[in-house]
Amino acid sequence: FILIILLICGDACDIIKAYKYFNYLRCKMAASYKKLFKLMIDREIKSKDLAAQAGISPTTLAKMKKDGATVSSDVLVKICTALECTVDEIMEIVPDNK
Repeated sequence: FILIILLICGDACDIIKAYKYFNYLRCKMAASYKKLFKLMIDREIKSKDLAAQAGISPTTLAKMKKDGATVSSDVLVKICTALECTVDEIMEIVPDNK
């Protein structure tokens, strides 16, 4: 990655600018779990029931209702295991509107 930037940008100052811009773009994305809550509605699963079945805190599920919430991959695996689904069925990456 650095080599590509070096070839495109040239000097060190341009590389730093490109790196900062790359991080700026990267930070403008967030995780959305709207798909999870739609799936729960479709399957008529309550948050407290999913939390118990997945072995996670109901607070964690409540936190996930806000776009941009960060949860560990372990939590995602537990939810997917409980729902017998894949990660792309419960989350997506969306632009961060903050």
